[in-house]
Amino acid sequence: MQRLHAVCLIWGLVSLLALLPTTHGQNQEQAADADSNKPPLPVIADEPRTIDPLTLIAEPLRKKVNVKFEGTSLREIAEWISTQASLPVLLDQRPLMDEAGVSANEPISDQLQDEPLYLFFNRLARSNIGWYIEDNVVHLSSIEDAQQKLSTRFYNVGDLLDKEISGDSIVGTLTNTVHAASWDDMGGEGNAQMLGDVLFVRQTEAIHVQIAGLLQAIRSPGRQTFVADPLANLEIRDKLKSTTTVNFDDTPLEEAVRILSQQTSVDIRLDRMALREKRIRGREPISLRLADRDLGTILKVMLGEFELSTVLQDGVLWVTSVDEPTLRTAVYDVRDLCQNSDESDALAEAITSQTDPDSWSELGGEGSLDFITAGTLVIENSDEVHNLVLQLLQNYRTALRSSKPRESEDASQELITRYYKVDTAVAEDLGIFIPIEIQPDSWAIAKEDAVGTIRWLASKPQVTKEGDILPSSVLVIYNTRSVHQEVEEVIQRVNNGDGSLNAVNRGGGMSGMGGGMGFGGMFDVSSELSVQQPK
Repeated sequence: MQRLHAVCLIWGLVSLLALLPTTHGQNQEQAADADSNKPPLPVIADEPRTIDPLTLIAEPLRKKVNVKFEGTSLREIAEWISTQASLPVLLDQRPLMDEAGVSANEPISDQLQDEPLYLFFNRLARSNIGWYIEDNVVHLSSIEDAQQKLSTRFYNVGDLLDKEISGDSIVGTLTNTVHAASWDDMGGEGNAQMLGDVLFVRQTEAIHVQIAGLLQAIRSPGRQTFVADPLANLEIRDKLKSTTTVNFDDTPLEEAVRILSQQTSVDIRLDRMALREKRIRGREPISLRLADRDLGTILKVMLGEFELSTVLQDGVLWVTSVDEPTLRTAVYDVRDLCQNSDESDALAEAITSQTDPDSWSELGGEGSLDFITAGTLVIENSDEVHNLVLQLLQNYRTALRSSKPRESEDASQELITRYYKVDTAVAEDLGIFIPIEIQPDSWAIAKEDAVGTIRWLASKPQVTKEGDILPSSVLVIYNTRSVHQEVEEVIQRVNNGDGSLNAVNRGGGMSGMGGGMGFGGMFDVSSELSVQQPK
């Protein structure tokens, strides 16, 4: 599998290099030496690595405390926080009991070592407990109830508009890469709207923190800047790469986890509720001998036989059985890799095709990608995919430094593959209509020496706000750029009639949704591959 990933990465880089202008084949020093009249490539900073949520949350939740709860009742914890931390905490007992099955006497175990209180509230989700703030009071309730407590906030984004980032692009990137399923056009309750240079957003407390972090990261992105991710998470990611030695002989799972946590100074815990659901006990025996291996590898091998995995969340590495990945949003400064929409399309294709393709929304996954500008990339996906993205970008930069300038060809005749997400019924009709009406001689089904192809695949259905499920498909079209330009116009006219056309969200934003998928006039040009496709 690792060998396959390596081959895929190289293939993706080769396809990207074919699109680049001559100045991209040199690093900053080489470009300056070769031609003093050419501007140097931008320097990409390593920092910030995250926008610390501690700077984004309400003041009372920032308070750092030292406390350890061992089977302490939820009521006693609420009383302790109210008195010792001077933060009013109320139990919403009806939703706790009716929706979460949690009583005021529910035993809770957790500890904070000079850590902010908000981390404790977030970790309560492992006990099926949610929280929200109303009238400066923290309410502990069911997760479902907390997710229904929305508030409206406004964000001044005039400085982003001054940088020629459109309001549509801001809204589109926001709704596509921050908990996409929570927005009204995807069946959720959240809403975002631009009024002048002010962005109005109605969302939950937790998502507002993510939004504030995203806007801050867009203003000053680094090589990889996570949005509202605790500093403790960054430290754990680094420690997962450190080496250690284990010698377990029928050691209970909970004891093995405790030993590893102590050896590596990483807060590793069992997600006991998830393990109970899978009927895995903390006493399950483990036998494993590994010397000088990184912590991530040891955990993967140790937990593999139980079909368990780890999830990094709120400063803790949880051992859990949950299959769904935790999605995280990060902003990437790629100004040195792409400076226009065509280069953005090529980079997007390399990323989505070379980093676990099934994880992206185009193929039914949950991950999403948007260019809010040609040089600023926003991605929502799992930690594993973010690691692959960072590696791919680094390999790309290395390859560019040694690549040779090449004469550019007629861009309109360049053969590329693009994916268009539309209603299933529309996809079937377009599959017949397009090869007949758009440059018929370019399609293999009409002309023997032509290479154009069109196929359609089933895709993740759309869910309306009313709960209706609408089937959707992805048209996979391989042809020249000039054909794709006509295809885009046809699809938009099929959806909208002859109204105003939307702009593709690759360095410019798609009107209203910004590269999002769905019906009512929107489509997704998700990727583009600049290599010859076999017939």
